Amino acid sequence: MKNKCFSYVKIDKQNNCVITSGISWEEFYCGIGHKPENLLLLAGYPYECEASAALNLSYIPKAQMEAFAHARVYDYGDFAWVDFQDAADLSAVLMLLCVK
Repeated sequence: MKNKCFSYVKIDKQNNCVITSGISWEEFYCGIGHKPENLLLLAGYPYECEASAALNLSYIPKAQMEAFAHARVYDYGDFAWVDFQDAADLSAVLMLLCVK
């Protein structure tokens, strides 16, 4: 949810993550220089997104990324994601998630 009083952006280089508050997903996406190729959705996802039957996870592929950048993601509840470039990277991402 957008908060007009403040914006908070924490860039955690050690854990390779960004935490934001006070800006929308669309503002965040439009404000970053290097756009994610694909998104693995950890929380808050639309019913029309792609799903991996093998992994039982939902994701937004590159072909749908621009449209998803303008989606009202907060209508889906909490929103959390991890970006990845291709399916091989996805395995590495999942290993990191299991370790933490």
